[in-house]
Amino acid sequence: MLAKKSGYSLRAVNKAEAGGTLSVETIGILAEALTTEDDPVYAEDLITDQRRLARQFLDAYTKHGIAMLDHCHEIFDPDVVLRVDGDPDESPIAGEYYGLDGFQDFLNRFFHFFRRAEDSLFEQAEMLVSDTSVALIGKEKLCLVGTVPDPDDPGGLLVLHLHFSGGKIVRVDDRYEANGLKHYILDRIDDFRRLQDEADFHP
Repeated sequence: MLAKKSGYSLRAVNKAEAGGTLSVETIGILAEALTTEDDPVYAEDLITDQRRLARQFLDAYTKHGIAMLDHCHEIFDPDVVLRVDGDPDESPIAGEYYGLDGFQDFLNRFFHFFRRAEDSLFEQAEMLVSDTSVALIGKEKLCLVGTVPDPDDPGGLLVLHLHFSGGKIVRVDDRYEANGLKHYILDRIDDFRRLQDEADFHP
């Protein structure tokens, strides 16, 4: 089917599927053959190692926190969209963030309000890879800045779903136990309001 659509021999297509070396022109033609009206495919999509980029994202997040973009900005599309679960009226981080500036705004908010327990960093996340996305699945234990983490807290489930197009991350879906975070904040509302008052952005 692909050989017929692309105009290449079955041998060339089999070589591509087996990881053999192909010319840039051939890769471009194969991408064009795979493209549909609703689902464009770019040459970069066929040669991008999504697992490697996801690992770079994960390493930057776990090791550098608020400064992660200084270490991995090149893996993002400039117009990347970050979608964070939860109700913006109940969570200081919920909502949609646009572009690298928006992504940095999220990081500023997250690390203004929360710190991560060292024994629960997300670096051991399980990685599930599909054709155009990678899901990072693990647990992370948070506490409000200025408070002490509960040693009995097992941490909450965190799923970061990275979507790729053109060899870049174009969307990140941040899914976590939003209801649990809401109740955690309500139980520590005085500490939360203190952090709101100290924020140099609109919480």
